[in-house]
Amino acid sequence: MTVPDAELLRVSEVLRDRALARFRRDLEAEARLGAERERIDALRRAALAEAGAFGAHQITGMSGLWQGELLRRRAAIQLGIAEARARQGYSGAAARADFSRDAAARALAEAARAARAAKRLAAEERALEELAVLRLWLSGDRG
Repeated sequence: MTVPDAELLRVSEVLRDRALARFRRDLEAEARLGAERERIDALRRAALAEAGAFGAHQITGMSGLWQGELLRRRAAIQLGIAEARARQGYSGAAARADFSRDAAARALAEAARAARAAKRLAAEERALEELAVLRLWLSGDRG
């Protein structure tokens, strides 16, 4: 493999790995936000289950404030999840493009290697044919 081929492969591999890392980070961000949303939903269910321990006027005020805060937090998390999914779309497309570029670079390097090998083999064949012609010529002079 020639130096330019090796450099091309190294660069395309680095770009592919970076794009995949960005995509993984976006997936992890969505997972973290989804887990936070689940915690908020669990808090909401727990608050509704414990509502019997307080009087009606306390429940109304506390529950309204608590539910409002939970809904605000949940809405912010939902927005974060939507943003994470949008980033996943972009980073996924970039990862696929970089993966394709890396595969194309590998295919080009392999094709160049095969062409060099074929050229070397053809040169060896020509040299052997020329050697055979020379031997025939030399044996013809002696006979």
